[in-house]
Amino acid sequence: MVSILSKVVDKFTHDGEMKIEEMDLEELQETRSELKADLDLKRNKHEGLSEKRRAKFEDLRESDEDLMQEELAEEIASLEDEMAIYHNEHSQIMDALRVVDGLIAVKRKQELMEDSGIIQDIEEMDREEVVDALKREDVQEMIRSEKWSDLRDLFRGDLNPKRTGSKRVNEILDAAEKHSDKDVDEALKIRDSERKKID
Repeated sequence: MVSILSKVVDKFTHDGEMKIEEMDLEELQETRSELKADLDLKRNKHEGLSEKRRAKFEDLRESDEDLMQEELAEEIASLEDEMAIYHNEHSQIMDALRVVDGLIAVKRKQELMEDSGIIQDIEEMDREEVVDALKREDVQEMIRSEKWSDLRDLFRGDLNPKRTGSKRVNEILDAAEKHSDKDVDEALKIRDSERKKID
């Protein structure tokens, strides 16, 4: 199965290359709108399934009949499988959105500043490298902050890709390391409480 991200990237690839010059800003923005609508749809479906699962789990806990409990547990397992599919699709759409947002920002930069330097750097990169770079949190931050020289360095391979992420990304990595002895839910609860103290 072709991923959502691959479909989006293929849409803006011609002859195996991503040519920013040939991309249409309106088409990029239209693709972004479609992805956002799809994201909302997946989120709503996931939430609906989550509510059903919760209700069935409650029924399961209140039931005394073994057969009924087993039937409810099977239904919950089926709902969880469906939820996992929507969760996976949601993640793919988020990746695709990050890439499209990055392309929109670069295209706007090209149109406003007529700066072909960064465009040329991107076009000389392998398509997969461009996509992987645009998905990264630190790259998204550079785009939002319009740190074009840092971006240019990154696309030329002058920046170290390890741990160059935003403060939040580094905090998440640290929390995962620090609480590796605890179960996931407990580790996330600790992380959430630490974040509330900071906020």
